[in-house]
Amino acid sequence: MTRRPDEVRHKLQTKFHFRQHSHRATDHVYIVRSLPGDRIVVTKFSRGTRDMSDGLIGAVARQLGVSRERFEQMIGCTVSEAEDVETARPPEPPR
Repeated sequence: MTRRPDEVRHKLQTKFHFRQHSHRATDHVYIVRSLPGDRIVVTKFSRGTRDMSDGLIGAVARQLGVSRERFEQMIGCTVSEAEDVETARPPEPPR
């Protein structure tokens, strides 16, 4: 299922308290969130208007440390913020 990047970013910012991070890049918007245990998760969204592909949605889920299924539940508003914090796992380091 494809989604618009501004829609996904808006839901993460309003429901899960991500905040926009100022960054020099003008073609992307970075959002960050602090989690318990001094963990910080970061992802970025294009400023473009094209829908996000399934691969890109999966990449954002990995950056946030949640499964693709959990990410879809977060965006679909079937998961609360408290449930999200409990199930979030540290993102895997880049290979």
